Amino acid sequence: MFGSIFYNFWGALGSFTIYFIWALQQPLPLPILVILQSFAAAIVGFILMFAVRYFMSYVMYTPEQPAYNETPTEERTESESSDFDLLMKTKDDSVSEFHDEDSEEIAKVVRTMLHGQTEAPAN
Repeated sequence: MFGSIFYNFWGALGSFTIYFIWALQQPLPLPILVILQSFAAAIVGFILMFAVRYFMSYVMYTPEQPAYNETPTEERTESESSDFDLLMKTKDDSVSEFHDEDSEEIAKVVRTMLHGQTEAPAN
């Protein structure tokens, strides 16, 4: 579902406000009746926002395309196999871009940047 429950509360607040202002425009409004009806409008607005959120998630849904389609009967060549493995590895790999670099090299660059020197001091 799109968004969070806070969208429902915003819908309830908007419903309450709109109905409250509209009800005060009537000739001789009864204060208690206006407030109670406004709360009823807020409850209706809260519930209707579930439908709005569901509709928005339906409209904004984009299915994930598979990276590589293959039928079980197909045989892959060695280059296709390595390409497929590379695709699957990059798709499943959710680590930072420093995955391949040495951690000591990264620490050296950070020390250099912190100290403002051209070369990191030796330990």
